[in-house]
Amino acid sequence: MSVLLAVLALAVHALGVAAQEYPLVPDTVVQAPGRPALAVLSTGTSGVTALRLAVPLRESEFEAGAGRLLAELALERMRGPAARIGAHVTAERTPWGVAYTVAGAEVDLEYLGFLLRTALEEPGGDPVRFSSTRASILEELERAEESPDDRLVDRLRAMVSPGPSPLAGTLEALSVLTAPQLREVWRRSHTSASIQIVAATALEPAVLLAGLTGIGHPFDSLAIPREEGTMRRSDRTAPPLLRNRYGLAWVGDETLDPHAAVVWSLLAQRLQDPPQGIEARARLIQFQRGHAIFLTGTTRGRDTGLRTFLDGLLPALEADITAGSVRDAALEIRHRYNVTASSPVGLVDRVGRALEATGQTGAAAEYVARLDAVTRESLLSYLGALQGPMTETLGR
Repeated sequence: MSVLLAVLALAVHALGVAAQEYPLVPDTVVQAPGRPALAVLSTGTSGVTALRLAVPLRESEFEAGAGRLLAELALERMRGPAARIGAHVTAERTPWGVAYTVAGAEVDLEYLGFLLRTALEEPGGDPVRFSSTRASILEELERAEESPDDRLVDRLRAMVSPGPSPLAGTLEALSVLTAPQLREVWRRSHTSASIQIVAATALEPAVLLAGLTGIGHPFDSLAIPREEGTMRRSDRTAPPLLRNRYGLAWVGDETLDPHAAVVWSLLAQRLQDPPQGIEARARLIQFQRGHAIFLTGTTRGRDTGLRTFLDGLLPALEADITAGSVRDAALEIRHRYNVTASSPVGLVDRVGRALEATGQTGAAAEYVARLDAVTRESLLSYLGALQGPMTETLGR
């Protein structure tokens, strides 16, 4: 096992003992004209540096899936070089763009910078890799389309957030997306001036800047994706359903509202013991702007038990919610938040996602402070302001 993997293993073990208290507000923020913005969180002497690099990205319906494809291709490029030093690498499509994370020993900072530059390379240069990666994503999309639960959530998502394309992409767009089109998406999004980097490290900001030179490209960013005509919809026939499915969705205006997580947690608790013959789950999904709470369920037969059960969950919660149950749910969410943020990788994830969602470097700390202030009264006010429900049925 490499020295880095040993350090990371010890860090993971420490999570089970006590969460490390790292600050959620950057110590230093550097923004030079035409250069990536850098926010630095000091971790003392952990020996590990974690870097999260994010670029904002909007896709038109003709590009749906381009961001995910950019992330998958970048991850494939990073994996081999990262394995040489035991570095941790991820790439993901987020509601706000594409985010790349690397983590390794502080002494390997220059190599970590190399990994980020590798992630940001112009895509599509290898036709075989482009085709195979796109084919793999298309297979996942086809499986999701055949999944009744995913199909139900997708229909509800389209109702509550009709503008943005699904982050995972669409079969119609991705099946005809070409390498030149992908490079166009990359060119307008992955510019030096648009990049945000969150670093968790003990290194000085000047040392970080020196190790992160040459990040991004200097092309001018195009703010709005290009629209071209009307997208042809898939004529695929969904497989027949063997069970009835029903779902509801409520929409909130704010992307990072801690009340949403508390409501999701309380609903999930109530779904642990549903009526016999019913399976149901709650989901909380963030969008570029706003969020939605989904309740979906399935049952055999034609009776209305499923609809009655799900329709009554949120009103029942609103009627009998207590100060104690709200406090307990908020404390549990706070605990999970702290555990995730107690490692350098988790810290840049929490702070980075909050920054990407709001544009504010202190958004993660503000979220925790607001979570601590959630009360029964504030939760009832939140529930009263939700839009919905929107409903959808699959089956007989």
